[in-house]
Amino acid sequence: MEIPKNLEECYLILEKSQDIEEWLKESEGMAMAQAHHGIGMWIRNNWGLWKEEGELFNWFKENEINHPDDMSGIILTSFYRYKNNLDIKLDEQINESVEWYLTEQERLLRQRNKPVDMSKFPGCYDFASLYPTVMTDFTKDSKFMAELKRAERKIKLERLNIIYVLERTRRNIRRTRNNT
Repeated sequence: MEIPKNLEECYLILEKSQDIEEWLKESEGMAMAQAHHGIGMWIRNNWGLWKEEGELFNWFKENEINHPDDMSGIILTSFYRYKNNLDIKLDEQINESVEWYLTEQERLLRQRNKPVDMSKFPGCYDFASLYPTVMTDFTKDSKFMAELKRAERKIKLERLNIIYVLERTRRNIRRTRNNT
């Protein structure tokens, strides 16, 4: 089986697919929805994306695309646009994927920091109720707690922003190296 090394080779293989002309007549959104569990799954399973191997997979990883669903989505969106003489907007597709994951990471960080309802874990102890004098004085000061929450959020957002800037900088450096 032929495994492509780049988007151009993906196009050559996809052009040989049956029923491609009908698929290309659909709107982009409908075409992508139809393709995800069909040709998209085939791409993920047969081009080494789930196995995390091959030049194509490595190219996506270098561009901060980490999930095979996103990889196949970018392949298919780019192919659809290429065949319909539309601007592929590859950088925009990559940035959208990276932005989505950064937003998702922030959501997970927020979710992870929610207080735990200890009543859901019988046999475990809620240390705030075991040692109320330690926790009560600390939590009574609502101004202090509000400042603490603001500071925690600021630190989390700054940490995410640093990760985002580093990823974007790495991507720009790689692009600059590839263009020279």
